[in-house]
This record gives sequence, C-alpha cells and structure tokens, in this order.
Amino acid sequence: MHPVGAAAVLAGVLAVAGCGASSTPAATFTEIYPLIFPIETKAQCNFCHGLPSNDKSNGKLSMGIDQPTAYAALMATSSSSMCGSGSAVRDLVVPGDADNSLLFQKLTTPPCGGRMPLGGSPLTAAELDQIRSWIEAGAKDD
Repeated sequence: MHPVGAAAVLAGVLAVAGCGASSTPAATFTEIYPLIFPIETKAQCNFCHGLPSNDKSNGKLSMGIDQPTAYAALMATSSSSMCGSGSAVRDLVVPGDADNSLLFQKLTTPPCGGRMPLGGSPLTAAELDQIRSWIEAGAKDD
C-alpha cells in the first residue's frame, strides 16, 4: 500500500475509534447549578428566578430555591411567557440542542428581552461552555 494511502486508512480508523476526539466529559447539572444559583451571592439567576412566577420580574420562570426544583422548572415543556410579541412559546431546554434552547439563547444572544442575568455580569465563555455541554449531552439530571 502506498504510504499516503496507509496514512489515510489509519486516520479513518482512528476517527471511527474516537481517537483524537475531545476527552472532556460533558458538564453535569450539579456542576452548572452553582453557575445559575450561586450559594454565596444573589447575583445570578436566583435573584429574580428564585421568586414566585410573575410576568414583571422573572418572565414567569420560577426555579425555586433548590436544585431539584430548578431542574424541574428548566425542563418544563416550554416557557410560560411569550418571547416577544406574536412569537411562539419556546422550549427552555431542548436536550441535545443548546442553540435552540431558550435558556442558552437568553444567556448569549436573546431572541427577545435582555441578555441574562439582567443587569448582571454575563457568564464567562468557560461557564457558557459548561452549560452548552450539559444541554448538548442531553440535559440530564445527575
């Protein structure tokens, strides 16, 4: 076999075997929960979304005060509030698809309203990568 052909075959075998793929595991909900509900401060999501659901201060998204309640709220079928006039109700989290998850959109480039956390510092690229990896891996409750 020609050396170039052998290299191509080897590269194909390695790709199929998963060699060279990222070995970084997806984030778990336990890992991303402190990003959205930091225990030591009220600076992120819990400042508004820890309150009872209402249209004026939290877009009808209450995530409660603990991890199981927050997970259940995020995994609700769709947002309770319309995202912009005349727009369709959107899924908060679409397991396997961060780009179509309203949660991720609101943290990056919101289709409506302001970027979250409203009035707070945006999440870092590393924090957003963790949230993206959790959603892309199926948004499981660990």
